[in-house]
Amino acid sequence: MRAEALNDIGAEVGDKVGLDIASKSLLIAYSIVFLVPLSFLVCGFFLGSFLANFIGGLDSQSFGFIMSFIFLGLSYLLIRKIDNKLASKKQFEPRIARVWKKN
Repeated sequence: MRAEALNDIGAEVGDKVGLDIASKSLLIAYSIVFLVPLSFLVCGFFLGSFLANFIGGLDSQSFGFIMSFIFLGLSYLLIRKIDNKLASKKQFEPRIARVWKKN
């Protein structure tokens, strides 16, 4: 597997290395990747159901289902925007912690 990482210990290209990332950063990244889409999906369903009942004449479950997937798509746009913002921060960059095997 190939990845970019901070090289503070002088590893060379081709070495097998162990990577490290701060647990707080990892928790934030997992939350963004998993919880944002899930919350948008659920909120989209309930908002769609509410709007269908409010407008009237629409099946609330079907409209909620459609709105949930629209909101899911919007969540991925939001995640992309967040990713672009966080990509420049050092705390989210993995670093080489140890060299397992020299090339």
